[in-house]
Amino acid sequence: MMKIKFIYFLILCIGLSSLSSFACDSLCVSKDKHGIAINLSSPIIKLISKNNIDSAATIKAPLLYLFSNRKKMHYRLGLYAQWKDKTEANKQLDDKTTITNLSTQLILGAYRPLYKQNKWDISAGLNVLVKYKLDRSNFVTSFDIVKLYEYNAGLGLAPGIQINYHLSNRISLMTEYMVTYLYTYTETGNKFTAFPNENRKKQTNRSQEVNVDFPISFYLFYHF
Repeated sequence: MMKIKFIYFLILCIGLSSLSSFACDSLCVSKDKHGIAINLSSPIIKLISKNNIDSAATIKAPLLYLFSNRKKMHYRLGLYAQWKDKTEANKQLDDKTTITNLSTQLILGAYRPLYKQNKWDISAGLNVLVKYKLDRSNFVTSFDIVKLYEYNAGLGLAPGIQINYHLSNRISLMTEYMVTYLYTYTETGNKFTAFPNENRKKQTNRSQEVNVDFPISFYLFYHF
């Protein structure tokens, strides 16, 4: 798990250092423009969806976008990562439960500017999505160790629209809408240490789903 955190931190540092090497004094100058966008609505979305079941096909709005805007095309990289570890011990029953939840997502997009007037601009393009989600539980008792897991791997395509409202030359508010087609592979299984005859073989499932994603996501966009 520490390696996964380090890899994401390294990707972020490389992306920020490469983008910060470019500068643009004004959005009106016809030079390459680069930027970073942070999801402002993430806490609100978490609060709204707190009691909802998280589908394997659910696409999470990226927490962070890295942008490279050329004259005719805009390119972007979206990152989402969430990792939770929870351990509970019961001294009376002499058992311990460890639950791990990991969710990661990568979105690569290429957008073409469609409209620009005053403080507004609109772009449309195509995104490629890759996601991985793991839910794992270990139950340790005085007579057995039970391991349960479920992981989902997904690959998708999503045409989308990006809308920017410029507050200044360097700061804007951004929202987006996507129609996502996602193919998901799911695998589940368990293992009993003391009772190997009770082990359940791996069960797999494949699903396809089309959703409209990110209808209430807003980002603060800083242009370098």
